Amino acid sequence: MHDQKAFQEICSRIQRSRMRLLVEHGFYGLLLMHVKLQLDPSIKTAATDGDSIFFSPVFLSGLSDTELDFIMLHEIMHIVLDHLTRAREFKDRETANTAADIIVNSYIYEEYGNKASAVSINGKESLHRLPDGSEGNKHSFEEVYQLLKKQKKSGTALSSKKSIMAANAHVKRR
Repeated sequence: MHDQKAFQEICSRIQRSRMRLLVEHGFYGLLLMHVKLQLDPSIKTAATDGDSIFFSPVFLSGLSDTELDFIMLHEIMHIVLDHLTRAREFKDRETANTAADIIVNSYIYEEYGNKASAVSINGKESLHRLPDGSEGNKHSFEEVYQLLKKQKKSGTALSSKKSIMAANAHVKRR
């Protein structure tokens, strides 16, 4: 009985987040209305396969409403920007994922009036800027990937551990 109640509460939170985003950020909320949202205990955080968004019930239960909204926006932007398809051309999936995260987080950061709290989980700000300080959304996915690869070779790469949405956390393979 307790598991069913917890499941219903998690589903309710996801739906409230989608409605909140529809009201407060109509464009993104509308996009979220056309995506299937699913719970998946096999993943660590949240993920997308390009058609659906998947949530770890354990991860989701530890998020505030603001953090859940961030995750929803983060995953829908990966779908909109077709990052899964575009990442296939790169051998280094971790770097590709970090590049995609920087761009997505940068859009969210700007959508919320450049507030660090909009792209933070547990008080830790997610990557949204390139090492030169520019916002990630000022560059293409391919440009950010190449810049990160170049930095990785020189030994000054950004640590993917700094990104809340770590490389293995949110890409579901089809």
